[in-house]
Amino acid sequence: VAQLPAHADDLPMVDPEAANAIALKYMAQSDKDGKNCSGCSLYQGAAGDPSGGCPLFPGATVGAESWCSAFVPKA
Repeated sequence: VAQLPAHADDLPMVDPEAANAIALKYMAQSDKDGKNCSGCSLYQGAAGDPSGGCPLFPGATVGAESWCSAFVPKA
């Protein structure tokens, strides 16, 4: 049986204690002025979504107001 791709709504939020989250200094609420996941080029959520996917955290979603050290501003 083939599995359909998961939708962000079906996935849990990133666990800040997960190894990749710790390595990327992930924080659920950004304390970086003007920098959060919704403004990152890696963020896969739509504008206004409270959370969305990120290729750095497969199997989980990131909050729009979250941040990690891989932040790359949208062009």
